[in-house]
Amino acid sequence: MQSRVRRAIADCGYWSPECESASARERARRSLSRDPMITLLLLSLSALALSPAVSHAQDDRTGALAMHVLLGGFVPTGALRGTVSNGYAIGAQIGMAITPRIATVATAFVIQTKYRAANVVEVTLVQYDAGLEFTPGAPHASTHRVVPFVGLGAGGRTFDFRDAGMASRTYPAAYVAAGSEIRLQRLTFRMEARGYASRQELDAGVSVTRTDVAGLVGLAVHFR
Repeated sequence: MQSRVRRAIADCGYWSPECESASARERARRSLSRDPMITLLLLSLSALALSPAVSHAQDDRTGALAMHVLLGGFVPTGALRGTVSNGYAIGAQIGMAITPRIATVATAFVIQTKYRAANVVEVTLVQYDAGLEFTPGAPHASTHRVVPFVGLGAGGRTFDFRDAGMASRTYPAAYVAAGSEIRLQRLTFRMEARGYASRQELDAGVSVTRTDVAGLVGLAVHFR
């Protein structure tokens, strides 16, 4: 107590409660100005205190866009697996969060493969579809590192034959999907497996259901 009184008298020339309070504030200001690390620490603590509220606000945002560049493989399954050979896929995806846990996604990819019927024909298979993705654990727009998802959708599939004597054919297709994203800020590594069901017309003119599996990996950029 006596030391505070002496410091106040030294600063103001006299003692009063107001002078003692002003003297203490001035000493605190001088201490901060002499040690900028203290100021930096205080600012950091303030930022940490605000960050949960900021992160929660970002988690609840809808309308966030994501663009994916995809590479993968295409594996025919079921009774018609012998009519189309395995192939590599390259494509793109665009998605938009409509709620924190639901997103719309549009996908298109191209597969170079072979069609086996009366003879073997080179064919470009184009798959295009749109659907919904559901994130059961963490919101789509969240900053969680690992985000699993499931999805479903429908679209079309076009067989573009290289043989000049064969016309292109387009069939409806539907899919279910499951996968996960590993997010590092706005850059994301994406892994997705899809099971497709579509129609295929055989050479005899009979249309039957075929099933296929597509495994896709790629990089995504998220825009908020």
